[in-house]
Order: sequence, then structure tokens, then C-alpha cells
Amino acid sequence: MLRVLCFVLFSANLTANEVKNEIDKVLYGYTTFSESRAILEKLEQGMPYKNVLDDARVMAFKCWFSDVTTSNGLLHYNDFLNNAKSIIHNSGSEILKQNLTVCEAFQEYNQGNYQLATILLTPITQNSANTQNPEELNGIANASTVLNRIYLAQGNYEDAFHAAQKAYQLFEKSGNSYEQALALKEIADIHIALYNFDLAIEQLQRSATELAKFNKQEHYKVIDQIAFAHEKSGNLPKAIELYQSIKKDVRSYESDNGYAYVLIKLAELYTELNQLNAAKSYLTAVDKLKIDDSWITTLLTMTQAQWHLKSDNLNAALTLFNKLQTKQNS
Repeated sequence: MLRVLCFVLFSANLTANEVKNEIDKVLYGYTTFSESRAILEKLEQGMPYKNVLDDARVMAFKCWFSDVTTSNGLLHYNDFLNNAKSIIHNSGSEILKQNLTVCEAFQEYNQGNYQLATILLTPITQNSANTQNPEELNGIANASTVLNRIYLAQGNYEDAFHAAQKAYQLFEKSGNSYEQALALKEIADIHIALYNFDLAIEQLQRSATELAKFNKQEHYKVIDQIAFAHEKSGNLPKAIELYQSIKKDVRSYESDNGYAYVLIKLAELYTELNQLNAAKSYLTAVDKLKIDDSWITTLLTMTQAQWHLKSDNLNAALTLFNKLQTKQNS
């Protein structure tokens, strides 16, 4: 398929087919995150639709954009979920009920509630032999992907691999080549956890080749993963080369937080190689950005501390390490 080269916002007065088509643009990989959010906002503006099925589609789609990482976000999510369940129940669509359950399980996984997420997912993942419907297959594949992540987080690598492999096969069966390529990333994560870096890089390179046909964001994310695998395998120059290759795209599509991550990784790797002037140039560039992500600020502090340590500025390094310790204990 050809990559969508332009993004056109549409009238809020959509037909049932158009609502599904707009959502499919996202599900089949042709939009960046900001474009996907714009689609969601336009779909919400069109509610309520003449057909409750369209409202149900929008609610099942919206669930994946929920933020459960803050108390306020979780409060909004719980209100949304109750409303979404009611609308989807009224639509009578079993596939949309399944899709919402998978998303609910995903949000439980994001909160660390692995047992509840597994309970929600298990009945869905056991149904794959009984359907040829692409939408239903995609839902079961998504359930298998979330289950894989739960197993991986628990250190259950064998079950994680089987779940990720099942997701890959189901996406292939449904004809969703975009999600099939993303499933290769899930398999690679398992290989990385097992220190099988060559196998991970092989899977990720296959994924990158396929994702080049779709949106740039997912393509540079997989390049980031390849760089990480090279870093972990000890090939720091190759990791630097790959981070350099995605820097421009990350600047175009991500916030300062996302761009800072790439610059910090480059500073970290150059520090490891004792190329301290090069590392310092990236740390200086980060200072000009507005960073409000706590994880990124922690990574920055760690990298700055390592740079000072390598530069024999022990007092500055110790101050930063103490800052990290205080943050962890607070």
C-alpha cells in the first residue's frame, strides 16, 4: 500500500462507512499520533450519529487514547469507560464489545494490574479458531499483544513469545500488515530481554522495512529499538549512527521531551566512548529544551552525572547522584 501523503480533515457529518474508514486510517497505520488525535476529535464532534453503531465505534476507538498515569486522568477514564460500555452495549456489536474489553485490559496493564488484565483477555484469546472476520481477528490479535506484554513484564518469556507469535499470525490472517510489522517489535522485545540481540535486530530490521510503507513515527520508533539492541550488544558506534539517523524526524513529530530523549541517548553513548566534547554538545542542546517528563529528566540527570564522573569532576557527579537518590526515596 502507498503511504498517505496528506491529511485532510473531513466534515463532521459523516456516513457510517466514513466513520469506519477514518478509524481504519489509524488502525492500518497511515496516520501519525497527532493526526490520529485530530481524527478522534472530529469524530467526537460528529456525535451523536444517526446510527448508534457509529457512536460505539468512536468510543471503542477513543479508549486507546486514555491516560491512566495520573489520578485526574484515571478519574476521567473511569467515567469514560462507564459511558463507553453503555453506548457499545446499546449498539449490539459483539466485536466492539470485544475491542473495548481488550482496551480495558490494556489500561489495567498500564496500571500494573496484571491479574485483572489477564482475566479480561484470556476468554478473547481463546476464540481465534472460530472466526474469519478481519475485525474480530484484529481484536483477538490485540488481546494477544497485551497478554504478551503482561507475560514479558512478569518474566514469563515462553508464554510471552507464544502470545506475540499468535498476534503476528492473526494480524497476517486478517490482512493487517501494519500491525503485523509492529508484532515483530513485540517478538524482538522478548529476544532483547533474553540477551538474544542478533535475533532481536533481525526481527526489528524486518519490522523497519515494512513500517517504512506507513507512518514515519512508528518507523523511527523501531529504529530507536534497533539502536537500543546494538547498544546492549556493545556496538555503540552503530547505535550512535542509528540515533543520528532519526534525529530529524523525531524533532519534526515529537515534543521537546521526545527530542530530548534522542539527544540524551547520544550524549550517553558518546560519554561511554570517552568522546566527552561530543557528549557535552548534546547535553548543551538539551538545556535549550523544555522538558516536563519525569522519566526524561531522570535520564538526563543520570547522563550528566556520568559525564561529570568521566570528566573527573567528582563533586558535581556526587551531587547529581545524590539528587537521583533523593528523588527515588521521595
